[in-house]
Amino acid sequence: MRLFGNWDCPPISAHAFAGLIAAVFPLLAGMDTATTLPAVVEVTILQDGADGEPAYQVEMSIPVEDDLPLLVLRDMSYSEPNCPELHFSFGRVENARVLDSDLADDRRVRLEPAGDGPVSISYRIQTDLRAADLTVAGVHGCNILLARPDGVFLDGGALLLAPRSAPGVWPPYRVGRTVLRIEGLPEGAPVSGSLARQQGSREWDVERFDDLRFAFFATGAFARDPADEAGTFRIHAPDLDQERRQRLRSAGDRLVSHFSQHWREARFTDYTAYMIETTGRGTDLGESVGMARGNAHVLFHGPATDYESLLVMFAHELAHSWIPSRLGQLAPDHDWSWLREGLTDYLARKALIELDLAEAGSLVDRLNLALQNTVLRHTPQLEDYDEGLLIWAAMDAYAGSRGEAASVDDLARTLMLRENVPLTPAEVWQVAQALGLWPADQPDFVLDRDLPCMLAMDGQSFTLVEGRWPLYATGWQLSEESAGVVERVEAGTPAQRAGLAVNDRITSVRSGGFGNVHRPVELALERAGEPATLSFMPRGATGDTVYRQYVADVDVVRSWADVEPSRRCRGASQTSVANRG
Repeated sequence: MRLFGNWDCPPISAHAFAGLIAAVFPLLAGMDTATTLPAVVEVTILQDGADGEPAYQVEMSIPVEDDLPLLVLRDMSYSEPNCPELHFSFGRVENARVLDSDLADDRRVRLEPAGDGPVSISYRIQTDLRAADLTVAGVHGCNILLARPDGVFLDGGALLLAPRSAPGVWPPYRVGRTVLRIEGLPEGAPVSGSLARQQGSREWDVERFDDLRFAFFATGAFARDPADEAGTFRIHAPDLDQERRQRLRSAGDRLVSHFSQHWREARFTDYTAYMIETTGRGTDLGESVGMARGNAHVLFHGPATDYESLLVMFAHELAHSWIPSRLGQLAPDHDWSWLREGLTDYLARKALIELDLAEAGSLVDRLNLALQNTVLRHTPQLEDYDEGLLIWAAMDAYAGSRGEAASVDDLARTLMLRENVPLTPAEVWQVAQALGLWPADQPDFVLDRDLPCMLAMDGQSFTLVEGRWPLYATGWQLSEESAGVVERVEAGTPAQRAGLAVNDRITSVRSGGFGNVHRPVELALERAGEPATLSFMPRGATGDTVYRQYVADVDVVRSWADVEPSRRCRGASQTSVANRG
């Protein structure tokens, strides 16, 4: 819910993190006869919010003409149930009449200009999000405003109410070109913005006001990048050590080159990655989640997240600069998770393998988790995403089995060449068939029929087996108060047998992911102030549910799982998935 109420704006002075964002933009009409109007938007970070948390003041001034139609300000931030609440309160409204304001339910304010001069509007925002409570689950899919003692991170989607023409007003108008300036910060204070066309150290030029809503801004530690600024990437990661920042920067440059070569040239000349550490309490410890924009992303990660996991998320969010935005105009009456996320994840992981930045087994691990989820439904919200991963792997394998030169990368490139054309799922399959990635007489994917019996990837072969597997088991419980501190260890579990003890503090977790019984869980610890390491296979008793998995050695797996080669699959393929295209 968004809260909205009256607020009398007091005079405000800037403090340690205070910043002023001033934007000048015209309102462009949807027709050639539209009037162009300039406007000014100012955003100030305040230090007088409730409980000492910063608030954000926005002031907008629009010089209007007598015939300016109704103006609507809309809260267009993501509002999933897990997202922190944003509390809006109106301050000053001059030279306009508020017809109605319902940000709590309808998420809009309607204004009627009085025609007596510039329409001036101010509103104030506070958020329920506290840095001390920052978790991966709490920001998943959310636009957020985050303040820490060392800096501020602002998502334009949360910060800015979007000016829109009122329904029924003709001609409609939209907000046009915007020059954004950041002012009022202490001299030398670092500032960052993800907007592409930076004119100066604190000024950007964008074509539409909505480019502001899809941008990130930061001050302090969130804007500081001590690494060399040369190259495509700026990485603002105050909680990562310099070695990992440099490795990610190098990987990012190589990935951009790879994607540009295999798909289409990047639309950006620079890219900004914000990486922010969460509290790491409870199950948050080694988790991560990201949000991508055209030339930027933000990645929230637990403090124990290992580098390989960060790299996969980094590559995934970077690939979103191409997928799905450049694949065509996706038909709105379909669930596109299989393409939006499934294709992105598959091709990002495949690229990491081809660049020798990851092992082939890492993609197989992800395919196995997808197969497991289709039966056990650990995360039912990812079923379409997971099916997409399996579809694209099956396409590459099918083409390879027939000696076709094309790959799923070619499918992505073909769709990008027609990016302005409406796209339906049927057309995706037609393109795949035309490229030889799928049988011409088969219009869809059937999970029990179309997976390859054998998957060859980067010189390794993996056989699809089926049967009963050990239950995923670790055996520890972490504190909800102290990040990484082991609160309980269950007797007789893999963690207990490996020697994990209460009050150990986990500093790094490396595994194949929740549910993966093929890979060990590797822990780095602090025990009584001294470093230690533990490793164990997360296998419990054999479960009753039958599902399929890809394995490198069937005989070895038979020693710990009740499995046999699957018969629910397409004939064997010896052609590499990861090194084709």
